[in-house]
Amino acid sequence: LAFNVDSTENLLGFTVQRCSGEGRPPIWLSGRKRFKGFPSQHGPIQAFQWSDYTVSPGQTYEYTVRAVRGKPGCPEYGMDIVLSVTTEREDDGVHAVFFNRGVAGSQSYSLKFGEHKRWYKTTKYGRSQWVEQVRPAQIPNREALKWLSRGLEEALLAFIGQAEDSTFTLLACLYEFSYLPAGQAFADAIDRGASVKIIHDCGKNAPVEETEKMLSQVGLKEKSSIRAFETMMLPRKNAGSISHNKFILLLHNNTPIQVWTGSTNLTEGGLFGQSNVGHIVRDQTVAGQYFQYWKKLKDDPTKGEMQQWTVDNQPELSMDTDLNRGVIPIFSPRKTDHMLRWYANRQDRAKHSQHFTAAFGINQLSAEVLMKKRPSSFLSYCLLEKRPSEQTSKKTKEKAIQAGRQPKLDYWDLVKMPYNCIAYGDVLRPKASASNSNPSSPGSVDSEETKESDSAEQDSKEYTPTPPLREFLSGLNEHVEFLHTKFMLLDVLSDTPTVISGSANFSEASTKSNDENMLVIHGDTRVADLYLVEYMRIFNHFSTRNKYNSNNDDNERFLVPNSSWTDTFFQPDSRDFAERMLFASSASSASSASSSSSSSSVIGSTHHRPRPK
Repeated sequence: LAFNVDSTENLLGFTVQRCSGEGRPPIWLSGRKRFKGFPSQHGPIQAFQWSDYTVSPGQTYEYTVRAVRGKPGCPEYGMDIVLSVTTEREDDGVHAVFFNRGVAGSQSYSLKFGEHKRWYKTTKYGRSQWVEQVRPAQIPNREALKWLSRGLEEALLAFIGQAEDSTFTLLACLYEFSYLPAGQAFADAIDRGASVKIIHDCGKNAPVEETEKMLSQVGLKEKSSIRAFETMMLPRKNAGSISHNKFILLLHNNTPIQVWTGSTNLTEGGLFGQSNVGHIVRDQTVAGQYFQYWKKLKDDPTKGEMQQWTVDNQPELSMDTDLNRGVIPIFSPRKTDHMLRWYANRQDRAKHSQHFTAAFGINQLSAEVLMKKRPSSFLSYCLLEKRPSEQTSKKTKEKAIQAGRQPKLDYWDLVKMPYNCIAYGDVLRPKASASNSNPSSPGSVDSEETKESDSAEQDSKEYTPTPPLREFLSGLNEHVEFLHTKFMLLDVLSDTPTVISGSANFSEASTKSNDENMLVIHGDTRVADLYLVEYMRIFNHFSTRNKYNSNNDDNERFLVPNSSWTDTFFQPDSRDFAERMLFASSASSASSASSSSSSSSVIGSTHHRPRPK
């Protein structure tokens, strides 16, 4: 939801009420902050956008938004603005997009499963230490795994399950493959008569032992399936680098009809831990291109042979030509870094915004784009797995200068630019003065889900912030704990958005050396919306924790008691101004929704756009 106003005079914020219909009572949505020294029900939203992550796909909801003005002890409410919203389904028959929860370290995870926390001895980068974690496998009835999956595991197994008889074939390229239910699903397809072949990485340092251990636990119903199962795996030894693909092809009567791709390794950590996406495309042309790529990889060619194949079968995209609406698969390895430069070129050409993930760091071509001067209304969002310490950054730059090299741009350079919004993986670390290892309810830090209440009149006691819950990771990921997606959104709120998503990390290695695949999807606003909502969910989750952990101002736990909180949202050179304009500027044309009173008007927007047929 995006808000805008024609006057900020005495504006304390906004209230939002959601009605789900079917006789259910309305629910008030609110943040976790309140006014200092006032009853806790007086807690409007002091922002110009708000996200509700407690809705279900394919459902219609009615939101009532009101501007709140006056003083904390004597609020004045503006006219109700009512918005009807029908949420997207993950699957429209052509594109199906599934994101896991991706936020084990959260208030909700601690609230739901924190009683199961234990101390475990872990090893990271060769260093052993004892860490307190909430491991989902220790929680009965798979409740934590289902919550963390959020439909990703179910969608994967359902995709494999489509191979229901001998008329179907499953062809896969998998980098990490150790999740037993996935291995069993492929075996069950063989038992049903389907043909199954899986190319897997067997190069240096490849996770082969984990795959073999998992496959040794798979069971077959039919003895006649043993031969097909034992010849299912096709080793990829000559890649020269890593065979990093994560895709599965479905063929029917020898015709490629669907492809599952994305960032998700078929491991517990990939499905339930770090943030990941699974993307199904049901298009015979796209599936056919993946089939040709798979057939070439099946023969275990060298890197040079694969580079030549991509040149012969997939010319580089033009820097200057506009894209037509549709889907273009991009395969690696490639002879040059042209496609990496093409991605940076598209970032540079974006008119309104860019959102991208950089789990393993930002390549210098993209970093240079992020350092360019942009119009004050432009915003660049970037999600990182981690940031270097400022001291490490300085030492690295000093070494480069001493060696006569150009220092590489990093987080500490990019964050100085006012239109760069950067967040990195983090868990909330309660202040020492407000430590509380096992509170009964979350405190003042926004969780990844909207807080709900049965009414606006929660209680009349003076508000005292409750210390937030300690947050625990799941222990499913040793190195990449938070962020593993690889996607980019360009002008995502326009009528011609571009979504780029797949297995490659927007790096030189992923372009020139590794076996990789990406989808370039242009002009599909539905797909763009699905990716944007998930991007902002993860971005806001981590950004909130970054700010909380670096801020020692106790007053930040309370709402501002006057309209001064709006100041930066109306300063043309500020990041808040650009974000308000990005998300709410389309609302300015919705004059029929605004109040006739200029002193209390509010305009609402939900980014509903015409869908391509």
